[in-house]
Amino acid sequence: MPRLTARLGVVLIVLALALTGCARGAASPGTAAIVNGVVITEVQVTQRSVALVEAGADPSQARQLALSSALWAQLMTQAAANSGLTIPVPTQDEVTAAGTDQGVPQLAQSSAGREVLSDLLVVTQVSQRLDRDAVRQAIGGAKVVLNPKYGTWNPTATDGSYLVPTTGSLSKLSLPTGTQTP
Repeated sequence: MPRLTARLGVVLIVLALALTGCARGAASPGTAAIVNGVVITEVQVTQRSVALVEAGADPSQARQLALSSALWAQLMTQAAANSGLTIPVPTQDEVTAAGTDQGVPQLAQSSAGREVLSDLLVVTQVSQRLDRDAVRQAIGGAKVVLNPKYGTWNPTATDGSYLVPTTGSLSKLSLPTGTQTP
């Protein structure tokens, strides 16, 4: 479903444009990413990507969308905490309404789909309550460790492309200028 892919992509790109990047390193097997010590597992990414595909997302983009939503939710949750802001966990009703509002009510039917919608609600809440400078300051020192199969984390992106996908080959990583392989 191009509409879901486009909406998720737009939310994440707009958010990315407002933020500064983070450090990167090596992830262990079974780990998709680590954000300041909080692990996002391959299992979580797989479950979320299946839910996205079942809701109509482009299968070729589902894993990247699943990882992006989890990664940004974690970054924004930590930014809120660093600023002394408490973001409540979205309720079932809020998650269901978000699915309907985004034109993907079926995404709220699975637990993994609800996690994706919940992530997007958290990102939206934090971005509405913190100004850009506060978000940049809170996230600027975050440590993001990304499994190389998902690409690289580019902390110096100026165009919103903080998460740079790979070519699919671990031997041919797409590295931003000035970064090193893990």
